[in-house]
Amino acid sequence: LTKVAKRCDDAAKKMQQTEQMCMLAANLEFKIKEIPLISASRFLVKQGELTLIKGEGTSRKTFSKLLGSSKEHVYLFLFNDILLVTKKKGTTFQVRDYCQRNALHLEALDSTDKSRHVSSGAFTGIPNVFLLAMLANHENKQIELVLSCKSESERTRWRDAITPPETSSESERIYDYWDCPQFHCVRKYIAQQPDELTLEESDVINVTRKMTDGWYEGERIRDGKRGWFPASHTEEINNSHVRARNLRLRY
Repeated sequence: LTKVAKRCDDAAKKMQQTEQMCMLAANLEFKIKEIPLISASRFLVKQGELTLIKGEGTSRKTFSKLLGSSKEHVYLFLFNDILLVTKKKGTTFQVRDYCQRNALHLEALDSTDKSRHVSSGAFTGIPNVFLLAMLANHENKQIELVLSCKSESERTRWRDAITPPETSSESERIYDYWDCPQFHCVRKYIAQQPDELTLEESDVINVTRKMTDGWYEGERIRDGKRGWFPASHTEEINNSHVRARNLRLRY
């Protein structure tokens, strides 16, 4: 009964998320190349209005320079897989840019900070500032946004939503479901324990945990079953996680 109730709750939650996405999509107006927003797997994580600041200390082209304004309000929509940067016009939100969630970099900027990307003290006197870098925006370009929040707690909440706290340790590495590596089976493996996965050649697995002893935990895509398997039977796929990782390393 508990499993049935959970499945019903999950189905109801997914339906609510889809309805929310439909309502939101109806209020969006793309000023750039449009993307299909409504998806059964996509849901809203956080949204809100922030102040966009034009900074002289930024080392790369900033979003505010593209808009030709020194200071204005932008409205962000963070989904589980993508970020939309919009301008609110009445009841409509005009989409000006977007970026995959795993290709975002965020760092808080305080007067004492010595950021590699923004000169020290460039935004002294402006509270709760942070740098949000889109490492590959809708034009596959690197764009930096310097944003200010209304409160310190709001800045912390945006930081935790965009770049969740690290949960890894020396013995293991844990990945978020929206930014995890993929592996495909190159040598068949038969499960030896109930918590293991049997893998056939060409099976693809989303890996959410890596242990230093060579065992991985993940989800087999063809049926959604989760379990452990030896990494030696698989090879990594060059997916969006790998590309985003390389972008972060270059940044």
